[in-house]
Amino acid sequence: MKVSIYEFFDYRKYLKAYLEQRRKNGDSYRSIAKSCEIANPNYFQQVIKEDRNLTAKAAHKIARGFRLNKSELQYLLDLVQLAHKKNVNEEKIFADIRAKIVANQTKRIKDPSISSHWLHQILLEVVNIDGFELTPENILRRVRVNASKEDIQKSIDFLLKKKWIVATNKPHIYRRLEVELETINDLRMVDLHRNHRYFLDQAKHRLVDDLDEREFQGLTVAIPKDKKPEIKKKIRAFMKEISDIADGYQDPDSLCRLQLAFYQLTKDQE
Repeated sequence: MKVSIYEFFDYRKYLKAYLEQRRKNGDSYRSIAKSCEIANPNYFQQVIKEDRNLTAKAAHKIARGFRLNKSELQYLLDLVQLAHKKNVNEEKIFADIRAKIVANQTKRIKDPSISSHWLHQILLEVVNIDGFELTPENILRRVRVNASKEDIQKSIDFLLKKKWIVATNKPHIYRRLEVELETINDLRMVDLHRNHRYFLDQAKHRLVDDLDEREFQGLTVAIPKDKKPEIKKKIRAFMKEISDIADGYQDPDSLCRLQLAFYQLTKDQE
């Protein structure tokens, strides 16, 4: 069975999986590189090990060698752009990626999830602020978001349609319902990548805020690789603890974002 590029959000992981399958079928790195008109037989290993980056020109060669169709090629180019290019239209790229995943997976998706746009999470939480008017104008005035009035209104309409918020007897004042939100894995991966990128970008702009308005901490540690799941488990428990504490507060009057990042700095040895 052919390795599907739509199952990956990192082109290096896709190449690794595809090459592993081809090698199981008896192909060598040299023969695969030759089929892609790539002279360097070690090219793929260098890309997978992050010793070099994939270029758009090489992606076109790989698409021909791997016999990718037009949609698969564009998906690969989107992943390359997202990984390496600055000043690209990330929203458009994420929309393209999301659309291709939806079009190429089993038709079990009936509607988007809470993670389908980062605005949904913000608006779903901001209604907890007493007396907060949920209008595009008020959002732009009181919340630090990089969004258009149209996008905000679409998000409000989405939350209302899903019945995750309901109107009260006061104009533009809504109440959040207690709902459990579940997402489908492939889309969830794409959506969360986009959302994390947005909030991480927002965080760097808050470095200039007064110290009593923000908190930035960083920690670099050396740990056994098999202990990473333990650290991740503790991080998730900490996030839940903060969420539970916040849920217990009465009369909230501000909206904050807590963004934690835990990742490996070293490359794995072969």
